[in-house]
Amino acid sequence: MRIVDVVHYQGTPDYLIWKFPEENFNTQSRLQVPLGQEAIFFSNGQAMDVFGPGEYTLTTDRIPLLADFIKKHISGGVDMYQSQVYYINKAEALSMKWGTPDKVMIQPNGVPMKLGAGGDMSLQVTDSAVFLLKLGANNLDKEHFVAQMREKLNTKIGDYLANTVADLNVDIFDLDKHRMEFSAKLQEMLAADFEIYGVSLLQFNVSRFVLPEDDPNYQNMLKNRADKVNALDAKKIENDRKMVELEGAKDRMEIENEMKRRSTEADADAMETWELRKAEIAAKRQIMEAEAMKAKRELEGYTYQEEQSYNIAKTFADKQGGSDMVGLGVGLGAMTGIGASVGSYLSGSVTQAMAGTAAPQMKPQSAGKVNCSKCGAELPENAKFCLECGEKVVVLQENEMICPSCGKATPKGKFCMECGAPLAKKCPNCGQDVPAGGKFCLECGTKME
Repeated sequence: MRIVDVVHYQGTPDYLIWKFPEENFNTQSRLQVPLGQEAIFFSNGQAMDVFGPGEYTLTTDRIPLLADFIKKHISGGVDMYQSQVYYINKAEALSMKWGTPDKVMIQPNGVPMKLGAGGDMSLQVTDSAVFLLKLGANNLDKEHFVAQMREKLNTKIGDYLANTVADLNVDIFDLDKHRMEFSAKLQEMLAADFEIYGVSLLQFNVSRFVLPEDDPNYQNMLKNRADKVNALDAKKIENDRKMVELEGAKDRMEIENEMKRRSTEADADAMETWELRKAEIAAKRQIMEAEAMKAKRELEGYTYQEEQSYNIAKTFADKQGGSDMVGLGVGLGAMTGIGASVGSYLSGSVTQAMAGTAAPQMKPQSAGKVNCSKCGAELPENAKFCLECGEKVVVLQENEMICPSCGKATPKGKFCMECGAPLAKKCPNCGQDVPAGGKFCLECGTKME
């Protein structure tokens, strides 16, 4: 009979349970236990003793429970006995993926539908004797351990998930926002199930939820949620519009109150300062208006001098009488600096004036006609589309305008009644309203993007 002198670990790092192949020892045999492991002496289905990391001589004094099972063979005063030795790996925390094999039934707001989930967990052996007795394997590696745990716990995880959804009462569309709460709750529930196997659940994470996107009940809930969000958005737009109007009224009232206070102020110096301030503001406004007009002329391609020449020539053309040769000379001289199209028109007007007829005016819009809202072309009566650009004709009432955002007719105001978009832009420089289509601010002349 072969007696083992040294008992030591010979398995690979993947083993959680490894059985030493020999079973015959004597009181002179030595036991070596690596760091992070424990060795269990096992005999007749009972754990005799557990040894932590270190080196030991296996006398019966060290294993008192084994004394009743030792069969003594006196051989020079040395006792021999038979036992099994198992090494348990406790050093490494084992990572394990989990997931519900089938979606579990839940009832958010009383509507039945199925939900799935998945994530990861971290495990570690804490009670070697219980771990060995429960799993009962001579050699157990990590892969087989994970498979056993997943099979034993998948059903419970599904039940716990359904109960947690009911306990937390979370909207099914907000589950991802509460993953930490689900993780903590499920870890608390599963901890006792792992303790049965001598294993501690160090960490448990819910990393995803699998929603029943093909379920008609889920699709109806999703549609109702979208309708509610749209209704809230519309209400917010209306509230914002009212707030803007209230703030505008408040600002006007504050200005009026300030002016009244200043108008009744007895301090002459303060009143003089206020007047100077108003004059300064007015001067700045005139400068900004002039700059805005200058920018407008540059954009439309004419100068201040050309504009004045046009005004002089038009005044002359509007007057009748062919004998005023001085006026004729002034008018013709004024037309020298203006464009060909305007000059041609005014030259014809002057010719008719010399013949004793009234100067023709720019053709006014007929009473039964309208202008295209897109290109400005004059349209025949009852026209439904523009002959120039093809735009659909929209006949506006006196108090209506076209929304620049959606292109539909809407009452004049600050917001479109169709889409809620602002009807006037805000100047990025001075904050004043700029009418729809305006390219420059009327207050400060800033070009609008």
